[in-house]
Amino acid sequence: MRVGRAFVLRPSPAAPLLRLLRAEGLVRRTAALAGLHAAELLLMIAAWALIGDLVFAGRTDAGWSQAWLLLLLSIVPCRMGQAAIAGDILQRAGALLKRRLLVGALALPGDLTRREGAGLLLGRVLETAAVESLGLRGGLVSLVAALEFAAAVPILALGPAPALHLALLAGWAALSVVLVRRTGRHLAAWTDTRGELTHHLVEAMVGHRTRLAQEAPERWHDDDDARLVRVLAREAQLNRSESLLVALLPRGWLVLGLAALLPAFVGGTAPTATVAAAIGGVLLAQRGLSTFVVGATALLGCGVAVRQALPMLRAAEAADDGAHGLMLSFPPVPEGQPIVVARGLGFRYPGRERPVLRDVDLAIAAGDRLLLEGGSGGGKSTLGALVAGLREPTSGLVLLAGLDRPTLGLVGWRRRIAAAPQFHENHVVTAPLAFNLLMGRGWPPTQAQLAEADAVCRELGLGDLLERMPSGLQQMVGETGWQLSHGERSRLFIARALLQGVDLVVLDESFAALDPATLQQALRCVLNRARAVLVIAHP
Repeated sequence: MRVGRAFVLRPSPAAPLLRLLRAEGLVRRTAALAGLHAAELLLMIAAWALIGDLVFAGRTDAGWSQAWLLLLLSIVPCRMGQAAIAGDILQRAGALLKRRLLVGALALPGDLTRREGAGLLLGRVLETAAVESLGLRGGLVSLVAALEFAAAVPILALGPAPALHLALLAGWAALSVVLVRRTGRHLAAWTDTRGELTHHLVEAMVGHRTRLAQEAPERWHDDDDARLVRVLAREAQLNRSESLLVALLPRGWLVLGLAALLPAFVGGTAPTATVAAAIGGVLLAQRGLSTFVVGATALLGCGVAVRQALPMLRAAEAADDGAHGLMLSFPPVPEGQPIVVARGLGFRYPGRERPVLRDVDLAIAAGDRLLLEGGSGGGKSTLGALVAGLREPTSGLVLLAGLDRPTLGLVGWRRRIAAAPQFHENHVVTAPLAFNLLMGRGWPPTQAQLAEADAVCRELGLGDLLERMPSGLQQMVGETGWQLSHGERSRLFIARALLQGVDLVVLDESFAALDPATLQQALRCVLNRARAVLVIAHP
């Protein structure tokens, strides 16, 4: 059964993180996991104390031996419960994180995507996988390590050298923090260098056709070896830090902890049971340190990955859901009524002293056909982006159907205004032509939507293209599909905007690549189908 629209009855992925965690039940499950592990530690300590008392007292009662065995068996359901809860936490938290990262990726500001390029963005996306795989597991392991470490403290405090043991443990914990921070710095440096290599590779692949035509083959790999050498040098530095962290922390503490017991053990001044309990405390602290190393290493990787994914996470926090359904029930703006009204509009790019736009007043009503002309760098495209909601003004006010951007949200704004950006900022996705045409509508499309897409393409003069392609609207296009000419791509971008059925269409240099006859045909299609249109062009 096809459902036209539905509502997801859970918080938006852009909601505050604590609210999302509570909604998924992760806070409650984490508390249950901590409780089960604490119970396991108590059972293990009780079993250790019982067997120690039996051995040193020379008792062989079958009942006490059976009690010790029952304590050990009671640890099994605790372990099983922890495994089940941990798996559930990882699954739920992983899904939550994926949804949040997807929202953030789709909400990334256009300036960032233009500035960084495909290579760096791909590197960021690749690193986000580590946020889930390392961060979630590292967090759970670190929680276990903290419980084990905390359980060791009262046991050592009851030993024959409590002050010395606790001082050594505190000093070793401080050393652990220093080594972890050092490893983190080396990991961040290695990740940055590796990201630069990924960016270089992707940009070289994307621009390979240009290099074939413009650059001598013997120069293609000039930078490759130098970049690889830097990556390998950073990796060797990281390996040394990790080896020191993994090898020194647990084993070094074991040596120090047992050395602190030597005076009491050699002198015989402390009861044997007390010395045995202290040995158990040393071993428990070593186990906590070993677990801490595993968790800290994972969290370091997660921290570096979060730094790479930070733009997506910040974009998710700032993503304005607005009123998703607010504009759905609104009818089209009647003929002659204002669609967009701007007063005192201004915009200045970050880092620039002079604004691109200052004190612009603009009104666009239903039925208007406006042409905005001007020289390069005059702010035409910036004004079009402000009207379309692709940018937010630094001063002034823009209203859509009488409502401002915070009220509507980006989703509500784009339901009423569609834009076809300039050619270098618009793209053909590697997907069927139908998807490229209808990506602003629901997917999969209905037969009526496909028929409308076919009609718009033919009105724009793309009928010959549809006849040539073996699969018609279902033909794969893009970098690895059917290659479209410059003019065909321009008309695809126009059709994409028209098919969204909005109140206002903004076309930025959309006719520049068309010959006069095709331009007239495409212009007739736009004027016939658009309720209102703003065309940006050079004089």
